[in-house]
Amino acid sequence: MNRRNLSNSVSRVGFWSGLLTAVWTILFIVFFGAYMSSAPSEWPGLEAFASTFNSGLYLGWVIPTLLLALTFPVLIACIYFYFSDKGEIWGLLGLIFAVMYGAVLTTNYWLLATLVREGLVGELPEGLSWLVVLNPHSVTGAIEGIGYGFMGLAALFAGLAFEGGRLKRWIRRLFIVNGLSGIGSLFLGATGIVMGLWVALGVWVITFPAATILTAVFFKRDL
Repeated sequence: MNRRNLSNSVSRVGFWSGLLTAVWTILFIVFFGAYMSSAPSEWPGLEAFASTFNSGLYLGWVIPTLLLALTFPVLIACIYFYFSDKGEIWGLLGLIFAVMYGAVLTTNYWLLATLVREGLVGELPEGLSWLVVLNPHSVTGAIEGIGYGFMGLAALFAGLAFEGGRLKRWIRRLFIVNGLSGIGSLFLGATGIVMGLWVALGVWVITFPAATILTAVFFKRDL
């Protein structure tokens, strides 16, 4: 495959992975907001939680986040290959952390979508308390934190790969701000600074869809 054909393939995959990443993110934001609004403000215990468990809203955010963990590393791979001829390290570093994010969170969300959901729906929740995300002491919640920390690092380094025109500058800024907010939310959540955590998550909710949509536009223009 010559360089031009390779470039077309990278741009085509980059466009679709960027678009799908944005779609999964928007679906996750919508359904997670609806899920959290119906969830108890404090952890009521496993049996009480299972008795009011809404499987539809739950899958509404778990499935998009599972798909997001598959498409985001592909998008970062396309960014790496697109800029690889410049000999810069940023895209490669972004790809390394994106793969780490994908490996950690596909496992986590598959577990949430299957074992945890089936136990809660089947009213056989014994032993699942430490796997339910809303439990402040859950293992899956802790894994989410480190997974999104890896995602933040991937976004930060991928953003540094963009240099040049107006569109590239916007993508660069959005990815860098998004990456810093993702990394910040990890540390703020670990230290229990709740207000700061919500601010960081608010920044993430705005900047991540915007960055991925503009990246899809960037690759579309190159086709």
